[in-house]
Amino acid sequence: MKKLVLTMIAVAGLSLAAYSQGVVTFANEANINGLVDLQTGSTLSWATSFTVGLYYVSPASGSLTAAPNAYGQLTYAQFLTDGFILSKTASADGAGNPGFFAGGTATTTGVPGGFAAGNYTVSDYLAVAAWTGSYATLAAAEAGSANIGIIAFVNNLGPGGSDPHIPYIDGWNNLTPTPAVVAFEGAGGYPDLVMATPVPEPTTLALAGLGGLALLAFRRRS
Repeated sequence: MKKLVLTMIAVAGLSLAAYSQGVVTFANEANINGLVDLQTGSTLSWATSFTVGLYYVSPASGSLTAAPNAYGQLTYAQFLTDGFILSKTASADGAGNPGFFAGGTATTTGVPGGFAAGNYTVSDYLAVAAWTGSYATLAAAEAGSANIGIIAFVNNLGPGGSDPHIPYIDGWNNLTPTPAVVAFEGAGGYPDLVMATPVPEPTTLALAGLGGLALLAFRRRS
């Protein structure tokens, strides 16, 4: 009897875990989102090769510890501070559509979505990160000095089921395009996610400066 009760509890727990998640369509569709851009020097172009990841915070939150800037952008350090959790990764669209990706349905485990009376009832902060190279993770791309871009926005989470219960990541479109994106896309363009050239952290720059001074001192003594 005791084993039966424990089995029932375990099954119930698995059932709750299965339903304790939200869903969202992890794709940037025309007229809904921006595209993924690559920055080369000061020039932008639509990216043809990249990996993109969808992240969420748990429990669901209407604010972040490290807030994004006016364009919804986060640095990698801010991204880590906010404690984003990976939901799913995808690759660039291989059908000759630069800047696009289609990753299917992504889930937010532990953060259930909601839909009632024709409206979504649950929203959470999502982050979309994109990076260049063959790196499997954002952390590896950061360590490898790849081009990286991270944006964050509030988005509806659906409970699953048939459309319209699986929302798009349309919160992305509420962001403000950067001046560089406006210059590239033109006025009225969408807020593209830019994979920018990595910028060294201040501590790295300071160490590099100290190293240079030490080298000069050594040469003078020689």
